[in-house]
Amino acid sequence: VIHIVAFSSEQRAELLACWNNLFELFTGLVRFVFMSAERQLGDKPGKGKSAKDFPWLVGQSPAMQQLRAGIYKTAVSGFPVLVKGESGTGKELVARSIHEQSHRADGPFVAVNCGAIPESLMESVLFGYGPGAFSGASSRGKPGLFEEADGGTFFLDEVSEMPLGMQVKLLRVLQEKRVMRVGGKQTRNVDFRLIAATNRNIRDMVQRGEFREDLFFRLDVLLLTLPPLRERPED
Repeated sequence: VIHIVAFSSEQRAELLACWNNLFELFTGLVRFVFMSAERQLGDKPGKGKSAKDFPWLVGQSPAMQQLRAGIYKTAVSGFPVLVKGESGTGKELVARSIHEQSHRADGPFVAVNCGAIPESLMESVLFGYGPGAFSGASSRGKPGLFEEADGGTFFLDEVSEMPLGMQVKLLRVLQEKRVMRVGGKQTRNVDFRLIAATNRNIRDMVQRGEFREDLFFRLDVLLLTLPPLRERPED
């Protein structure tokens, strides 16, 4: 547990002003602890894990064997994962493999492609909506994908395509673990493990103001990079 205390309003203002830098420090500490535990455990966590344990991932190259080991180690950790790779390399298959190897395997696996949902519909798709929230809405309302992922894994594909306005709302969900449907009045608790994927360099997008820095640090806790087929021709 890391606890930051401010003893005055001035100190509180200073902490809030540099919060993103502090969160980046915390993320680094998480990686350090994770890697330290990994060294202490050696190969024990992944011992006995082979291609048959990852039915969606094809290939026996050293790169794929290393990827499988990384998937298993990130799966048992429970931390958020950012999957990077070119289009078509199988980022969703990696996310599904992480889910199947995690303690949430019996829960739902909900996947959504941020680039495939119109911005005007994204909030109602993710958060759901209350009865009569808008014209044409169901009289009974509808739960969103966040609620459907409760107890399982939520996979955000192409998260770099998410509009800035929705990035703020996603960050709030990750912080509070609660959602409110569009047009609703009550919040609902949600508990899911987030896996995000992108084919772009989000750090560069942060520098250009195209992606929120605080959300980036929330997503980029553990990183898996998918090698394209041209880098593993033996597969």
